[in-house]
Amino acid sequence: MDEKKGKLDIGMIEITLTDCLYQALHKKKMLKISPDYFRIRKAIESRLYEIARKHCEHQREFTIALEKLHLKTGSTALLKMFRHNIKRLAKTNDLPDYRLCYYAKANMVIFNNRNLIPEKE
Repeated sequence: MDEKKGKLDIGMIEITLTDCLYQALHKKKMLKISPDYFRIRKAIESRLYEIARKHCEHQREFTIALEKLHLKTGSTALLKMFRHNIKRLAKTNDLPDYRLCYYAKANMVIFNNRNLIPEKE
Protein backbone atom coordinates (compact mmCIF):
# COMPACT_ATOMS: atom_id res chain seq x y z
CA MET A 1 0.00 0.00 0.00
CA ASP A 2 1.56 3.27 -1.13
CA GLU A 3 1.01 6.28 1.07
CA LYS A 4 1.23 9.67 -0.58
CA LYS A 5 1.02 12.16 2.27
CA GLY A 6 0.26 15.66 1.11
CA LYS A 7 -0.26 14.60 -2.51
CA LEU A 8 -3.51 13.98 -4.28
CA ASP A 9 -3.80 11.10 -6.66
CA ILE A 10 -6.29 12.42 -9.19
CA GLY A 11 -7.80 9.90 -11.53
CA MET A 12 -10.87 9.57 -13.67
CA ILE A 13 -14.10 7.79 -13.00
CA GLU A 14 -16.97 6.89 -15.27
CA ILE A 15 -20.55 7.16 -14.12
CA THR A 16 -23.43 5.52 -15.92
CA LEU A 17 -26.77 7.29 -15.45
CA THR A 18 -30.13 5.66 -15.87
CA ASP A 19 -32.06 6.84 -18.94
CA CYS A 20 -34.65 8.45 -16.67
CA LEU A 21 -32.04 10.49 -14.76
CA TYR A 22 -30.20 11.43 -17.96
CA GLN A 23 -33.42 12.69 -19.57
CA ALA A 24 -34.32 14.69 -16.46
CA LEU A 25 -30.89 16.33 -16.43
CA HIS A 26 -30.88 16.90 -20.18
CA LYS A 27 -34.36 18.46 -20.20
CA LYS A 28 -33.67 20.40 -16.98
CA LYS A 29 -36.61 18.79 -15.18
CA MET A 30 -34.82 18.40 -11.87
CA LEU A 31 -36.16 20.34 -8.88
CA LYS A 32 -33.73 22.70 -7.20
CA ILE A 33 -33.43 22.47 -3.43
CA SER A 34 -32.74 25.43 -1.20
CA PRO A 35 -29.31 25.34 0.50
CA ASP A 36 -31.26 25.90 3.76
CA TYR A 37 -32.85 22.47 3.26
CA PHE A 38 -29.62 20.93 4.55
CA ARG A 39 -29.97 22.86 7.81
CA ILE A 40 -33.29 21.17 8.65
CA ARG A 41 -32.69 18.94 11.67
CA LYS A 42 -35.90 16.91 11.91
CA ALA A 43 -36.77 14.19 9.40
CA ILE A 44 -40.46 15.11 9.34
CA GLU A 45 -39.62 18.72 8.47
CA SER A 46 -37.33 17.58 5.67
CA ARG A 47 -40.11 15.41 4.29
CA LEU A 48 -42.63 18.26 4.52
CA TYR A 49 -40.20 20.51 2.61
CA GLU A 50 -39.84 17.83 -0.09
CA ILE A 51 -43.61 17.51 -0.44
CA ALA A 52 -44.06 21.29 -0.58
CA ARG A 53 -41.26 21.55 -3.16
CA LYS A 54 -42.85 18.93 -5.38
CA HIS A 55 -46.34 20.41 -5.29
CA CYS A 56 -45.56 24.15 -5.17
CA GLU A 57 -42.85 24.45 -7.80
CA HIS A 58 -44.77 26.83 -10.07
CA GLN A 59 -47.84 27.68 -8.04
CA ARG A 60 -48.50 29.90 -5.07
CA GLU A 61 -50.04 27.28 -2.81
CA PHE A 62 -50.84 23.63 -2.29
CA THR A 63 -53.66 22.40 -0.05
CA ILE A 64 -53.87 18.90 1.39
CA ALA A 65 -55.96 17.13 4.04
CA LEU A 66 -54.02 16.45 7.24
CA GLU A 67 -54.69 12.69 7.05
CA LYS A 68 -53.40 12.50 3.47
CA LEU A 69 -50.30 14.52 4.40
CA HIS A 70 -49.73 12.16 7.32
CA LEU A 71 -49.74 9.25 4.86
CA LYS A 72 -47.53 11.05 2.31
CA THR A 73 -44.86 11.79 4.89
CA GLY A 74 -44.66 8.17 6.00
CA SER A 75 -44.77 9.35 9.61
CA THR A 76 -45.14 6.62 12.20
CA ALA A 77 -46.48 9.10 14.76
CA LEU A 78 -50.12 8.87 15.77
CA LEU A 79 -52.30 11.30 13.84
CA LYS A 80 -52.87 13.47 16.95
CA MET A 81 -49.09 13.78 17.49
CA PHE A 82 -48.58 14.53 13.80
CA ARG A 83 -51.25 17.26 14.08
CA HIS A 84 -49.43 18.68 17.11
CA ASN A 85 -46.16 18.77 15.13
CA ILE A 86 -47.86 20.48 12.17
CA LYS A 87 -49.34 23.13 14.49
CA ARG A 88 -45.91 23.74 16.04
CA LEU A 89 -44.29 24.03 12.63
CA ALA A 90 -47.02 26.42 11.47
CA LYS A 91 -46.20 28.67 14.45
CA THR A 92 -42.44 28.69 13.88
CA ASN A 93 -42.82 28.86 10.10
CA ASP A 94 -39.19 28.11 9.39
CA LEU A 95 -39.42 25.78 6.40
CA PRO A 96 -37.15 27.12 3.66
CA ASP A 97 -39.08 28.68 0.74
CA TYR A 98 -42.51 27.67 2.07
CA ARG A 99 -44.96 28.85 4.68
CA LEU A 100 -47.10 26.18 6.29
CA CYS A 101 -50.61 26.95 7.62
CA TYR A 102 -52.90 24.55 9.46
CA TYR A 103 -56.68 25.10 9.40
CA ALA A 104 -58.21 23.15 12.27
CA LYS A 105 -61.88 23.48 11.21
CA ALA A 106 -61.20 21.93 7.81
CA ASN A 107 -58.32 19.77 9.10
CA MET A 108 -56.28 21.01 6.11
CA VAL A 109 -52.68 22.06 5.61
CA ILE A 110 -51.72 24.76 3.11
CA PHE A 111 -48.20 25.31 1.86
CA ASN A 112 -47.50 28.77 0.40
CA ASN A 113 -44.56 29.33 -1.92
CA ARG A 114 -42.63 32.30 -0.48
CA ASN A 115 -40.69 32.76 -3.74
CA LEU A 116 -43.66 33.52 -5.96
CA ILE A 117 -44.88 37.09 -5.92
CA PRO A 118 -48.64 37.24 -5.31
CA GLU A 119 -50.64 38.30 -8.33
CA LYS A 120 -52.01 41.84 -8.20
CA GLU A 121 -55.76 42.05 -8.52
